Amino acid sequence: MKKRNGRMYSSKVQWFGRKELEAVVASEHENPWAAPIDETGVKLLTGSYRGEIPSVLTRVKVADLMPSDPPTVQRIRCLLRENPTIAMALVDLLRSGLRGFVTYRNAAGRLVMFDDYAAYTVAIDNAFESVDFQILGEDENGS
Repeated sequence: MKKRNGRMYSSKVQWFGRKELEAVVASEHENPWAAPIDETGVKLLTGSYRGEIPSVLTRVKVADLMPSDPPTVQRIRCLLRENPTIAMALVDLLRSGLRGFVTYRNAAGRLVMFDDYAAYTVAIDNAFESVDFQILGEDENGS
């Protein structure tokens, strides 16, 4: 990892400075596809990118997953009805295995999805049984 102009960089991820992050948060209301920021998910994902938090890739039943913000699912469902081409493209990506979800387990042990509400909604609406998941905060042993 390198530090340049007060910002952390790696070969995979650019760590945003406060100014850029505030701009992203402020622009949420302009993007109808945006979901509320899930602080737990962001912390775990950041830790995973930095190598501080373990994660495991696995295939899990879609029914075992819950969205971080359920009202966003309904809003995204309406947007997908208005944009069927996007919905069909997501179906193709999910079928091919090129699209998955980043999740974490909440205190109750449920898997929480926070990164891709459009793909989640398509998976639910098209009765996908299972898709690929990255579970943050767990290793291959499930701990």
